[in-house]
Amino acid sequence: MKISKVAIKNFRCFRELKEVRIKDITTIVGQNDTGKSAILYALNVFFNEQKIEENDFSDKAHPNEPLEITVCFTGLPNEVELEPGVKTTLSEENLLNAGGEIEITKVFQKDNLKKPKVKLTVMDYQEDGFNNLCSLKEKELNTLGDSLGLEMSKAGRSITNKGKRKQIRGYAETQNIAKISIQIDVADDLKKALFSFLPEFELFRADFRLGIGETSFQSEFRQIVTDTIEGLSQRNAIEDKIKEGLSVEFKKIHQKLSQHTDVLTDLKPYPEFSWDKLVTFDLKGVDTQGVEASLNKRGAGIRRLLMVSFFQYLADREIEGKNVNLVYGIEEPEAFIYPRLQRELAKSLSELANSGFQILITSHSPVFAGFSPVEGLVLLKRAGGIAKAIQTPILNLEEIADELGVEPSDQICGFKACVFVEGRKDILFWETAFKKLNQSGNVSSTPSEKGIGFIPYGGSNLKHLIDRKALRDIKRKYLVITDSDRKNPRDVIPQRKVNWKQVCEADGGKFFILRKREIENYLHIEALKRAGKTDKLFDDFSNMKELFGKNVIGVVKDMTADEIIERGKYNNNDAEKNEILEIASAILSLIT
Repeated sequence: MKISKVAIKNFRCFRELKEVRIKDITTIVGQNDTGKSAILYALNVFFNEQKIEENDFSDKAHPNEPLEITVCFTGLPNEVELEPGVKTTLSEENLLNAGGEIEITKVFQKDNLKKPKVKLTVMDYQEDGFNNLCSLKEKELNTLGDSLGLEMSKAGRSITNKGKRKQIRGYAETQNIAKISIQIDVADDLKKALFSFLPEFELFRADFRLGIGETSFQSEFRQIVTDTIEGLSQRNAIEDKIKEGLSVEFKKIHQKLSQHTDVLTDLKPYPEFSWDKLVTFDLKGVDTQGVEASLNKRGAGIRRLLMVSFFQYLADREIEGKNVNLVYGIEEPEAFIYPRLQRELAKSLSELANSGFQILITSHSPVFAGFSPVEGLVLLKRAGGIAKAIQTPILNLEEIADELGVEPSDQICGFKACVFVEGRKDILFWETAFKKLNQSGNVSSTPSEKGIGFIPYGGSNLKHLIDRKALRDIKRKYLVITDSDRKNPRDVIPQRKVNWKQVCEADGGKFFILRKREIENYLHIEALKRAGKTDKLFDDFSNMKELFGKNVIGVVKDMTADEIIERGKYNNNDAEKNEILEIASAILSLIT
């Protein structure tokens, strides 16, 4: 599941923040004191039951007004269990809003800060008695059914609360009771069920520390503890001994129980072992003088460098098949790190987003703003407690450029030339292809060896740079590679891309429009098979992400140099040519 929207009322600096749309990677920018960090802290309150104090209420709030944090979610599970062993869907249970999303609001009152109410905005029946049925217990459903004159079985092996709710809703349909958008109170049992499948949220504050107290750091290494313990032969013996000891004691209890009833013939304990939670650790570093000290006692600069390394580690780690139902909130990741490391951290965060994680950043840095897809940029403005999140399609990149100085030069600093591509997946393809082609002797070098950098600038962001003639002003040689977006061989290349090509070439840049649909169409079928992908029919214009998954580009790592070359072949006037080698040659020729 993913966060799709956030709205806030009466929290800290916000009298009201109506809506912020959240993407796979979202960067919130704006001047100081606009409330960027407050959005992350509000999400921490929502997900992690962070304690609310009375001074967290906005000073603009009226005396009895509640503090509200609303979060919408998309990417919903196909099935859920609202009662043990009974599968149902959120749609069937009328738990989705008008947009087909889960919309949950936590409501805090000053007189009861420890127990917020949880509300859902849903499309449900407008008449009381027919809505919010999931919050009713069995006895309440039976009473409601009786009041409606329904012949409702009260109990039995196949009788479930789901069936009773369905029967009541069926009656509502016969009475032509309309559905409307309403907000309902959520009972504790329903709240527990809903929050069980929401993503986890980990907050990295600007004063981020690493050590025993940081669950966001510690939790990433629990699996190592679990895997290690599972490999110990003594583990099973320990568990069996504990089970045996419990069984002995519960048999004694059963002997006493048997004096009162013969309904139960035995009592059997089934203990659960969470070995990973038995281990926490401090992290110490040894400096060049041989002094060993906890990272919590090191300077902020060293801790920030460790944060960069931590996210690089996460991005590099094999995550296939692992749970990535996780949102990282990162406050001012640029603090205490210089621009080159900012770019490396931004790259790692982009890779995490491409792998299924969701990344939410607040930043003043043009580097992080520049790395974000334009649809993930948020310009936050606030006046008198009323905040507004400015996003596409009304977002004006010129305004962000004026506030933060976001220019291509911020990203190409240190590069002798640059290659603009549509996204991070394109970079993975080209960097992998160059490495393999260089090792096989098909190209003489790699871009990184010549100081050539890849910059992701997809879609409208690229259009913006071209329209402003910003690429002409970067004072670096550059090359652009863009998808053709053709869905079949008869499709023509979109005119806007033809226009971009003309403008860039007139300004001295090199511009390639791919012959196939997009970069995923250059994957080889044999590599797809080796990677365990289903052997589905596809061609040069198929939607590969739809057929094989959005991260299918990773298959390029399994391709050989010969396979890469084979996928670049095309005919031109009966002469065989190779698109991949032509583009590779043009890239390397940027630096002579």
